[in-house]
Amino acid sequence: MSNIKFNLDIPKIGDFILYRKPASDFFGNQIKKEQLKKGFSPKKAEFTHIETSWGGPQAVSVVPPKTKIIDITKAHKGRYIRIVRYHKYKGNRERYRVALWSTSLSNLRYDWLGVLKFRIGFLFHRANKFFCSKNAAWALLKEYPDVYGGMEPYKWMPAHFLGEEFDLIWEGIIE
Repeated sequence: MSNIKFNLDIPKIGDFILYRKPASDFFGNQIKKEQLKKGFSPKKAEFTHIETSWGGPQAVSVVPPKTKIIDITKAHKGRYIRIVRYHKYKGNRERYRVALWSTSLSNLRYDWLGVLKFRIGFLFHRANKFFCSKNAAWALLKEYPDVYGGMEPYKWMPAHFLGEEFDLIWEGIIE
């Protein structure tokens, strides 16, 4: 946990905010299990939701029923988070563009089948529907197409954003 108390100057536009799952979250527990199966460490697998920051309190949230802009201080108060930044950002332009790409998917319906595809491999990929990590990956890949070898966005999980390609900016509880 960071020694600096959370404040709205920490998240910058284009950052990614990862949320650790609550202990009693059934859906989060399923995501954690799948991330563990994919070889992520238990510490990384605990983070089961991701949003793209717009800086300050705003973030692009992909949750049922559809993608929307939220205030993280209201929607996630008391949650343990990690804020990360892609290490190859050259400046503000790329960060802004990633956030804009992510936001461009607002009002699209949540991709339930895409999430289930992690557990049931034969399900097909739906290009016009999104879940949280697919949205964040798609937006990042629009600017940096070679991240993780250009792995398709629907194959990304929240824990992918805790790899060496991302710098930890802050970690702690949203108060």
